[in-house]
Amino acid sequence: MEGNSTKETNILLAIMLFFFSLWLFLKGIWGLEAYRKESLVVLSLTAPIGALLIISPYLKQKAPLLKIRALKPHWLFLLFLLSLIIIEVVYIVNNQQVIADESRLLEAIQLYIKNGRTYFFTHYTEIFWLGRQHPPLPVLCIAYLANLLGGNVLFIGRAIASILGLATAYCTFLIAKQLYNRRTAYVTVALLFGILHFFIFNMVSSNDIFVTFFFTLAVLLLLKLNTQNSKLARQNVLWAIAAGISVSLGMLSKYTMALVYLALPVLLLWPFTNRFPIATPLPGIRKSIRSGMPLFLITILFSAPLTAAWFWYLFQSGIIQEQINTVSYYVGTELEISSDAIQVTKNNYLNSWRINFIIHAILRDIPRAIGVYNLPLIGLGIWCWISPKKNGTSIWSNRFIAYWLAIIFIPILITLPVDRYFMPAYPALAILMANGLNTFYEQPLRIILLVILFSISSPIIYFFS
Repeated sequence: MEGNSTKETNILLAIMLFFFSLWLFLKGIWGLEAYRKESLVVLSLTAPIGALLIISPYLKQKAPLLKIRALKPHWLFLLFLLSLIIIEVVYIVNNQQVIADESRLLEAIQLYIKNGRTYFFTHYTEIFWLGRQHPPLPVLCIAYLANLLGGNVLFIGRAIASILGLATAYCTFLIAKQLYNRRTAYVTVALLFGILHFFIFNMVSSNDIFVTFFFTLAVLLLLKLNTQNSKLARQNVLWAIAAGISVSLGMLSKYTMALVYLALPVLLLWPFTNRFPIATPLPGIRKSIRSGMPLFLITILFSAPLTAAWFWYLFQSGIIQEQINTVSYYVGTELEISSDAIQVTKNNYLNSWRINFIIHAILRDIPRAIGVYNLPLIGLGIWCWISPKKNGTSIWSNRFIAYWLAIIFIPILITLPVDRYFMPAYPALAILMANGLNTFYEQPLRIILLVILFSISSPIIYFFS
């Protein structure tokens, strides 16, 4: 790990504070009318605290920061999680405003609760937003618990989202620990909640947090299988079965889960975490393919039944035509489905609407969703990839994180680059930032605190406008 001076840390903090302040200022002056006042309020609250973090090493009274820094990592981690839970409860209890597609999800839940399962599936295509493009698992889970527990559906849906968010963070912690080390894993969890849209949708009823959890869980289980010596041990077979079930549940949550199938062969057949010479990987690759193929087939087999049952229902009920029409509209094609084949009747991908959509996603929506203050940390993570490494395991780990990001960002960017659709990549993005931060900074506490400050204050703009 490279040493760093207080001056270098302050430069990074100043850049992050500048990006965040500029974003809030522009949002407060030229943004949507509903968000202008709250943006300026958040700016007035966070800018002084951010400036205080920058100058804190030069203050005589440094006791609070020193006391936090003196805590052991696991106690600091538990303190962070406890504080995070309290903040989330405050947000959920005091905010009744729905955002993004939350209102449409809640309408589908209320329809299920009021009319029952038979009516719900009989009229599935008539359910706006859900029936034409999404599978039903999030609706069924929230509706079942709402019926069981009673109470406010909005609160129950958000409580489930928070539980899934914490579960995703735990899976991400285990992945980062296995790929790198425990210190990187601790920082990863903090930076995961520092990604703005992960923190927000961790408190919002949506299918995005469902698919993010199942995607991350599947990656964790498959990663464990990749590093085992006895590939067909009973425990490994059970993990492969669990991974397959996780994949199928993700597919029933949102169809972007299908992208995990691109990760399956890499995780089970490519020995990126094995310690062999990086210059001569072929023997290790051949050995990994031979030993990993049975588990690969088990995972595929157990991911199939639930997914196949759902798609059989879609075909039998005719819903598949509606859902394919929706997907094909966004990819610029028109399709005709018959019993024999699916035929493309029109292809108009490169049109002005799509080009503008992609440009806006790259320049505005994705940086906003990640948090503009995180852009310097992403730069650190990428620089860590580029800089030479002696540890072969780190190289393979870096390559897998890059692959994880690529299989999410590239397909979604060229089809429907809605900012929250990238959420299954956010755990990998947090690992990327944490690895870069730990590589170049021995004392990243002030940087982490600034990220968390920006993340927990930003939802005020959306929840209370």
